[in-house]
Amino acid sequence: MDNQQIQHYFMEHFLTNDSNIYSAIKGTNEAFIKARLAIYTDGTRMNLIEVLANDFPVLASLMGQDLFTEVMHQYLECYPSRHYSAFHIADHIVDFLKEHAAVAERLDWQEIAHFERILDTLMISASCPTVSVAALQAIESEQWPSMTFAFHPSVQWFMYDYNVADYWQAWIDKRPLDTLERSAHAVPWIFWQSPGGEVCFRAYKMPQLQMLQALQANKTFGDVCEQLATTMDESLVANYALETLLNWLHAPMISAINS
Repeated sequence: MDNQQIQHYFMEHFLTNDSNIYSAIKGTNEAFIKARLAIYTDGTRMNLIEVLANDFPVLASLMGQDLFTEVMHQYLECYPSRHYSAFHIADHIVDFLKEHAAVAERLDWQEIAHFERILDTLMISASCPTVSVAALQAIESEQWPSMTFAFHPSVQWFMYDYNVADYWQAWIDKRPLDTLERSAHAVPWIFWQSPGGEVCFRAYKMPQLQMLQALQANKTFGDVCEQLATTMDESLVANYALETLLNWLHAPMISAINS
């Protein structure tokens, strides 16, 4: 039996308790073989929990080692890894935390987990060119109302009730940590990947999020301005929309402008 076959059998045993691996293990009886396998399977599970601790360092810090290990052990029981890549281990972790008795009431921990998972997933986003302010300047002003925009594929937005981004950044920078505090209203955060591969995130106002949603839905710049006029003084709309657009171009998070 070659090494590749042994690895396959061990993976099947780890995931489903399949017994094909028994034939590859030297031993006097089945109990001895099971004991040897348990050493490897327990070690593999602890390695996976260590991977999760590295992927969710702030969550692990908040929960404490004992609780984090216990919860992640139960998570792996419910969602055993079926990929050779460790990246997919955490695919279901946020939903799992919402249902786990020890964490279900901790929205702050759930949001930290969501935040850390988004940072990981955006790190492997497909690269895509972006445009600068020069692309906007090249369009005649009378064409602006009909402009549409294509955003970098990494651009995503999420609403957070807690100050998870500030707390996470303080932890990463090893600064004194404030407590996780709940805002009076959920705050929209936009995430994107920079041309250099860095994951960026920034808080925005609700009208700016509504702009993003409309433009991602292929609405024109004119449509967006009309929408903004329903939420603010009409005299403020043009400058507000332009400033937000320039902010996104400088970020950069826009891949193309169509007129």
